[in-house]
Amino acid sequence: MAPGPALSVRVRRRADATTALIALLAAACAGPPPIPEGLPPDFSDECVLTGAERALDLPAALDAARDALARRGEPGALERACALLHHQRLAGRGAPAADILLAEAHARIADALDPASPAGGPRCRRHTEAGLARADAAVAASPGDGAAHYWRGRLLLLAADVERSYGRLAQALAALEEADRLAPLADEAGPARYLGRIYQQTPGWPMLGSMAKAIAWYEKAADRAPGEPRNHLWLGEALLAARRAEQARAAWERVLALPIRAGREKEDGEVQAAARNGLEKMGAK
Repeated sequence: MAPGPALSVRVRRRADATTALIALLAAACAGPPPIPEGLPPDFSDECVLTGAERALDLPAALDAARDALARRGEPGALERACALLHHQRLAGRGAPAADILLAEAHARIADALDPASPAGGPRCRRHTEAGLARADAAVAASPGDGAAHYWRGRLLLLAADVERSYGRLAQALAALEEADRLAPLADEAGPARYLGRIYQQTPGWPMLGSMAKAIAWYEKAADRAPGEPRNHLWLGEALLAARRAEQARAAWERVLALPIRAGREKEDGEVQAAARNGLEKMGAK
């Protein structure tokens, strides 16, 4: 007796998911590109501090790092934050506040790099590993700090990509769920936004992908932080994948209605360009 249409669809979906899992395992065997040896632990090869910056006391250094993180769209701002904070930590100062900020700076740098490229791969892995070490230290020192769990989750997501590791992905999911419980507004509803990303981009059975869960998390993020354009951009992508085109259109139109933020012109401009591109493609159909 030939299988019915519903069974055939389930079999195809399971085959697709199995193929994706095999590809993931094969990539893991290849391994990430190695980090060049002999690099300084304070990341001074990426940003050299001035004498005045090296002489800053801890409160002033933390303020300077926060300012650099806020201006992360400016060239070299994130690298300067890393150098300022590593200088304090190597002197034995700043835990856990400096560790949380370091985790953020490393995560934002690594997130902009291609882990598979010969040029960006080693640097992405270096920042991911350094950031994860600082995030682990921050969580150990301050387990009730939601921001520490959030940046640990973000870095575990990056590690999952660098290492092609499903185990890291599962760890990231748990860390982001804890961050959502403790600090749902961190990074403008970042925990919900990245939980949505996990469910959107991970294949379904036998893995954990679910477009319905992705949409639910993105909707939470958009409700909690309506001024963050990525919350609406990624919600629109998931809605379109779920064949809810008019709702996707509305989400992308909300992206274009938001103002470009000072210090984040490049970041917001790229998000708006993606939303505009999505709307144009919908209009062409």
